[in-house]
Amino acid sequence: MAAIAHPLNRRWIAIALLLVTIAGCAIPPVRWSVSGLASCRQRFGRNPADARLAEAQSLLAEAQRASLCGDERCVDLYFQAASLSWCELEAGVSNVDRSAATAFEVYHAAVSELVFQGQRFARFHPSRGLHVRTSDGDQHVPLANLGSRWQPDQFDSLILTDRPHSKRLNRYHRRDGFGVPVIAARERREGERFMKPRQLSSATVVLRRSDALDGAASPTMMLELLDPLQTRSVAVGSEAFPMTADYSAPVKLGLENGSTIDLLRAFVQPWQTRPAESGLFMIQPYQPGKIPVLFVHGLLSDSLTWANAINELRVQDDLESRYQFWAYQYPTGEPFLQSAARLRRELTELRAMVDPVGVDPALDHVLIVGHSMGGLVGKLQVTQSDDRLWRAVASRPFSEFIVDPEGRERISGMMFFEPSPMVSRVVFIGTPHQGSFWAEGCTGKLAAGLVRESPEVRDRHQRVLEANPGMFTSELSRRVPNSVDLLNPSSNLLRTIESLPIAPHVTYHSIIGRGRWMPGVGDTDGVVPVTSSQLSGATTQTSVTSGHTRMTSDPQLIWQLMDIMREHAARMPTPAADSVMSVVAAAQR
Repeated sequence: MAAIAHPLNRRWIAIALLLVTIAGCAIPPVRWSVSGLASCRQRFGRNPADARLAEAQSLLAEAQRASLCGDERCVDLYFQAASLSWCELEAGVSNVDRSAATAFEVYHAAVSELVFQGQRFARFHPSRGLHVRTSDGDQHVPLANLGSRWQPDQFDSLILTDRPHSKRLNRYHRRDGFGVPVIAARERREGERFMKPRQLSSATVVLRRSDALDGAASPTMMLELLDPLQTRSVAVGSEAFPMTADYSAPVKLGLENGSTIDLLRAFVQPWQTRPAESGLFMIQPYQPGKIPVLFVHGLLSDSLTWANAINELRVQDDLESRYQFWAYQYPTGEPFLQSAARLRRELTELRAMVDPVGVDPALDHVLIVGHSMGGLVGKLQVTQSDDRLWRAVASRPFSEFIVDPEGRERISGMMFFEPSPMVSRVVFIGTPHQGSFWAEGCTGKLAAGLVRESPEVRDRHQRVLEANPGMFTSELSRRVPNSVDLLNPSSNLLRTIESLPIAPHVTYHSIIGRGRWMPGVGDTDGVVPVTSSQLSGATTQTSVTSGHTRMTSDPQLIWQLMDIMREHAARMPTPAADSVMSVVAAAQR
């Protein structure tokens, strides 16, 4: 888990350090029980508010001193401080005065530390709740996972968010309010083939008084883990207040955890990419009735290239209510024909898993958004090859091809295919339909030479050539063409892919990068010429003034993508999500 500085009020740190200096690390015993919160007014006599607030402040200072000393009793003290300040807020948070502001401050500082220190001392787990010790004995504080797409026991840890700042995000989306914003992290479980190895989700923690639970005689405290994409307010007493939300924190943490070394490895040694690190995955669990937007990255890139786009799209209420986000990650050094074949197969397998009888109409309207080479991977999902690709590299029919059964199946999947019935729209972004001058120049030749074949692939390729003498063109005889080879404008395979017609039922758009004029090439995005990005028959063909690698983060492009998504959603009737969910669940049983 990445270490993130947790927000802690500086004033309380100063108080805690002063107390540590004066009193050392002697921590007083737990003084009171929270099981009788219903009578907290009686406990403090005629003026309960001042007494509650004073004791909450004192408990918070003691808790901070204990945490600095490494004493796990800080968990109990933070819980007491948060519980008392909740009492104060519930009783009179509508009074906008100094005491209400102080109670608000104490509550959030205490709950933040409760999450952090509770996990530090193994007293809190996001799927099991909190364990506290009071003068009445040990108590279990349950945790309810409300409004989340995940099941209650699905999270492994909660990470406190730091201040909203990231140089790699165009905008940081955060709403101040009630509750403590966290990143809910979970590792992929066995059998969750189409989930990321590690998922990060926005969540907000609230500690509140609840009605009696499990037969308890009086109200008790409970924790709530809320999804800010589905919950916007928190009831405190008789009023509702905006709930704190940090929508961008998971995106930011994902960017911080990205590795340039991994990108280079996936390019230079694509065969060493572990299966768990590539393939089709859902960013959140499958949501029946929502249209999938499938993002496909380009060369020397990964799914993080879509961070800014996803950061903006998921906070648009109308889009979030209609769409779910998927991504396809693949080692970019391998031939993109191979990557496209795997995506076709995995789309079919994912649907068979989540919608086995095909009752969710949203899965017939997948929208693919492909950048650069990812656009070519996307195009190969909506075209029909017949035998054109095979004839582009071989002089004899496929039936005369001599190869073992495994090799025949693998090559057949790359060379012979039909449009995916799941995809109905594609957005091409800076896609080199006619190749890139970069691939045919010295830099491209150097890059192509860096890509290494596995010994197994090299040996298998040699056996195929020996078994089929004179059958293949030089493009395939020299070596198995890697991704850079296939982006060369002189590639016969690329020219054939360009000529493949897109299925009539598919709507497609082209967004072109321009503004980098180059001698002998003309207007480009620095990598792909405008003429190569253009695609006849596109419903819309627009442009942005942006460099090739920055296109996916360009604000103008993201707004264009939003418009396309709204048009796409408008053409599909809004389903009754509950009814689709019940039908899908029945089919899965």
